[in-house]
This record gives sequence, structure tokens and C-alpha cells, in this order.
Amino acid sequence: MRQWNAEIVEYERMKAYYAEQGQEPPYKSLGAFRREARKPREKQSDVFRSMRSRIAEEKSAQKDLTKKRKKNRIIVETNAEIQIRAECAVDWSVINTKKYQDGIISLTEGKKVLGTAVYKISKTMLEHRQGTKQEDLYLLDARTGTVVYKDITTIVEMGVEKTPELMSLLSQEDEKDFIVVHNHPKNGYPSATDFNTLYENPKIKYGIIVGHKGTIYKYTTPKENSGL
Repeated sequence: MRQWNAEIVEYERMKAYYAEQGQEPPYKSLGAFRREARKPREKQSDVFRSMRSRIAEEKSAQKDLTKKRKKNRIIVETNAEIQIRAECAVDWSVINTKKYQDGIISLTEGKKVLGTAVYKISKTMLEHRQGTKQEDLYLLDARTGTVVYKDITTIVEMGVEKTPELMSLLSQEDEKDFIVVHNHPKNGYPSATDFNTLYENPKIKYGIIVGHKGTIYKYTTPKENSGL
């Protein structure tokens, strides 16, 4: 049974091969093909041996081409990953400076406790997301700097998600205000989505974005935006 199935496969391959060449196959029925295939090799016709040899060469060439295509695809994917790591690398020579830390404190209205908390969170985010397109988001108590919410598991590129937990916190009717802190892998300015989040959620006093190359942006309303 196994031999029968193998012969059928080979016969179909033979027909396909000759069809691609625009030629009539030398064996026009499975029966004729099987009879020739089951002869001892030395008694098989020259046409049959030549046919099998050409088909084997064609199959081998196709395998080699497939391997090359897969290899080239892997190389392209690897190069793309290298490019992302370079574009989204963190410039620690800027982040690990007193000037950078003082810049964050100045954007938190000079509140050292809050500014220090934002600085530490910024370093945590940048360590976590360095070399990637993903973003982390932290929601802090605007008075104490206490983290009340964080999203550090999103796989969305260049953005964060509004989870039910986050929206629930922002809809609570109390006097607590928040600030939102997140990273921008490519060092970009606040986006339209960033501004809309503030307009839609008045409990957020302002947002701070830390770029992977060392920029810091504070955003509230368009007329009050500032950056370093």
C-alpha cells in the first residue's frame, strides 16, 4: 500500500513536471508508469531513468530556492529588529544626569517628592521598554507621587490602552487629582491621543512624556505645553 501511494505521488509529480515544460509525459497512465517503476533499475528504460533524474534535480533546486528564501526572510526580519533596537535605544548618558532629574522636578511644579517619584518611574519605564516600540503608563497621585495604576504589559506599539480599571479610577467622584506618565520610544511630541485623554478626564492635571533619547514633555492644554 505504501509503495502504491508513493508511486501515485511520483506519477503526479511526473505529469506536473512535463506539463510545466509544455510536453507530453512519456507515460500516459499510472499503470504504465507503475510497470516501468517496478522493473529492476538496470532494466528501466533510458527515458524513465532520465525522467526521474530530471524530476529529482528540479525538486532539489526547488528545495534550495525555498531554503534561500527562508534564510533571506530571516535576515530581513533580523535587520528590522536591529533597526528598532537602534531607533528605540535609551540614551542613558542623558537619563542618568542631575540635569535630567532637575528637569523633571521643574515640570512637576517644583514638588521634589513628586518629581523624584516621576524620575524613578521614568527610569523604570525606560529600562523595561528600551529597544522596543512599546509604552508603559503610570498614573500617580498628583500630591504624593504614589502610583495608583500602571500598565506595563501592553503589546501595542507606540501607544497604551484604556483599560476598565484605569477608566474606573478616573471616573471616581473625589477630590484626588492625578498625573499620567508614559514613555515615547521614538522621542516624539505628545500626540493628539495624549491631549484628548486630558480633555476627556479632567481629574488628570497634566501628563509627562519621557523620550528614549532624553526629551521630557509636559502637556496640559495647548497654550500651556512646555518641554525640555
